[in-house]
Amino acid sequence: MLARGLIAYALVATGESVSHKGSEVHCISNRAHLLHYDVEGEANDGSSLKDMRHAIVSLKPSRHLSDLCSNLKGDDTPGGDKKFCYGANQDASCTKAKSDIPIKDGFDCKDCFLSADADATYKLNYTMTRLNSVEVGLKDVNLRASVGIYKGAAGSDTAASGTIPFPDSDKTITLIDKVVGCPVCVRVSIKVAFPTSLDYSLTVSGDAELEAGAVMDINLGSNIVKYDGVGGTGWSHEVDQATVSVTPIISASAKATGDLKLDVKTSMQVNVDDIMWYHLNMVPAIDTKVNFEGEDRLHKDRVCLNGDAALDMAQEADLDWDLKVWHAKEHWGPKNLYTWSKAGVVSGCKDIKLANTTAVLV
Repeated sequence: MLARGLIAYALVATGESVSHKGSEVHCISNRAHLLHYDVEGEANDGSSLKDMRHAIVSLKPSRHLSDLCSNLKGDDTPGGDKKFCYGANQDASCTKAKSDIPIKDGFDCKDCFLSADADATYKLNYTMTRLNSVEVGLKDVNLRASVGIYKGAAGSDTAASGTIPFPDSDKTITLIDKVVGCPVCVRVSIKVAFPTSLDYSLTVSGDAELEAGAVMDINLGSNIVKYDGVGGTGWSHEVDQATVSVTPIISASAKATGDLKLDVKTSMQVNVDDIMWYHLNMVPAIDTKVNFEGEDRLHKDRVCLNGDAALDMAQEADLDWDLKVWHAKEHWGPKNLYTWSKAGVVSGCKDIKLANTTAVLV
């Protein structure tokens, strides 16, 4: 394990006060994070905080240490955390779907996945008698939401509607779960989750194989919630303006038309064990029409996708920390954060080529 500036200020007999502070590097994916701790209390194994006099623990992104995480192989990470990719149904590259998602009536979600690139941030400051402050959130969040609906050639008129979950999106990912500051041990446990589902309403006509949809690239910047304790200001939040770009997915083997209404419901959730959670809830949505355009002097026979895209965001946080001698319990939100929509932003055409069913980003 890598450690920087590890200093034991006092190591005294059991039952007496011990002070300890230092820092450790942890890699979350290929991003370096620095974990700082400054603790004082009786020596313990991290299973209880009852004899802790004060503790300040923080986890923040540290780009100047990125070289320590950029050339990792396998599970060889400075902090012992495994390399992973945030998201739902994403492959190892975090840029494609891991698997097709069957819908019904001949429809498949062929390019459906959610992937996120982000830095985690967390800070806890408390004493034996009070919570001073706690903050948790994500920095430099880049999100990709992709949904491409595939329909086989069998059946000329098909309609379907409903909701399906993304595979394994109910699972959590552990960013860090370890004891630091020993012999005055404090457990740091941070997990993330991305529960994701698709609401769909689909109508397709034409004896053709067809895939249509869109990829939304969303830069969310920073989204952080902080709670200042007794005598403080209570809840506050840091949030950046989101930016959105949209790329259509269109492929067809013959003449086809259709209406596709697709809402991806997802929540980026950060959970600090037994202390606080933060949810960034999002609904990327597209409402599109597929049309056949016959050959003329300007273009060959082709199938075109045209429609609108939208994004709604809200955030919510909950603090519920019980140390028996005092109990901090506060809830914040849900609070509307951002609403974006753009008519006609999903637009692209593909010349009809028989036996070509590969989805193409145009």
